[in-house]
Amino acid sequence: MQLRCCRPYTPLQGPQALPPDLGLFAAIGTIPRPEGAPANIAEYVQRCQQRVPFESGRCWYYQNGSPEAVGWAIRRVADRPLARLLSECVWAPMGAEDDGDWIVDEVGAEFASGGLSTTARDLARFVELLRTRGLAGDTRVVPRAALDAMLAPVDNRDRFAQGHLAPGRPGYAYRNYVYHVNDPHHALQGVGRFGQWFHVDPVAELTLVQFASRPDAAARPIAPAPLPPLPRPEFEGRWIVELARAVADAARTTA
Repeated sequence: MQLRCCRPYTPLQGPQALPPDLGLFAAIGTIPRPEGAPANIAEYVQRCQQRVPFESGRCWYYQNGSPEAVGWAIRRVADRPLARLLSECVWAPMGAEDDGDWIVDEVGAEFASGGLSTTARDLARFVELLRTRGLAGDTRVVPRAALDAMLAPVDNRDRFAQGHLAPGRPGYAYRNYVYHVNDPHHALQGVGRFGQWFHVDPVAELTLVQFASRPDAAARPIAPAPLPPLPRPEFEGRWIVELARAVADAARTTA
């Protein structure tokens, strides 16, 4: 099985301005792009200079420019598309049942921070590699040392608690695009913007994934302009913490 690149839908007309958080979506062509906005991912990464409203080193702050920059660097170093690398090095070796699709921009660069479409079963296989430290059955897909380094325990809870995604995640830490729950089961989580979610419980030997589609009006800065007040995602926070607690309780019960 392989990952295929899919050209995004490019509308012929659109509004003259976009909320700041939609700039990346416009750059890849999934929503209308106003005149003068970045036209592709590379341009978006190079033009985004927004400062976050926190003192450097005192908090943790996520924005999509980071994984886009990492994806851009990987493509440059490997001189190969991300889709081909992931397909040959992970997707096929882990035994994926179906092809995956990856949105690309106008020059063929993959939307690294959110454009991958899979089936739930194959996503579960992918996430299971975190729990098994790179094993798919008896097949070594990812070097154990690489995943051990990536998922090493991290304690930046104090900085995380000062960040914009702390509501609903008490005691969490974050490293390498993975949330560390910091519970006795050493659980890990990943959360997408519109309801995609996974939970890995190594002690209970449990891996869960969820697909969903929910509205999210949280602002994401993309341009050098004053930031609006950071929203307090009360609905998002309640939903995440309730689900996380239910999963954690279930895992402990079955352990």
